[in-house]
Amino acid sequence: MTGTVYVTAGSGSYHTDLACKALDTARLNSRTGKVRVIPADEATAQQRPACLVCTAPAATEWVVTKANLGELWELIGPSKPYYSLNETADRAVCDGLTIREHKGLPRVVARFGDTIRHDRGRYTVHPATEDVR
Repeated sequence: MTGTVYVTAGSGSYHTDLACKALDTARLNSRTGKVRVIPADEATAQQRPACLVCTAPAATEWVVTKANLGELWELIGPSKPYYSLNETADRAVCDGLTIREHKGLPRVVARFGDTIRHDRGRYTVHPATEDVR
């Protein structure tokens, strides 16, 4: 890979487009809000994955992780973070993504480890096995 890419302290991914919505979200979520320009080879050496929104080739399947949740939120239009009560901490914690009603499909929750598939404008969620979560 050649050229330069954009990174923030709060995001593990690299971005090729400075106007990427996921980069802007990562910038807002970082402590400093600064975007660094680094050589693309350095991003590869750091084993940073490509941003799902601006860099990666169009995919049709994603596994929901803490690392890619923000990018999936930007990528999947009818979505928002999903929160549930953590009994030990006695507070709500984000543990996935809610995909809102669309194209006749009901609202569905994709938790960390679940696979989201996109086919003909429709998003479906395939749950992970309990040992994966």
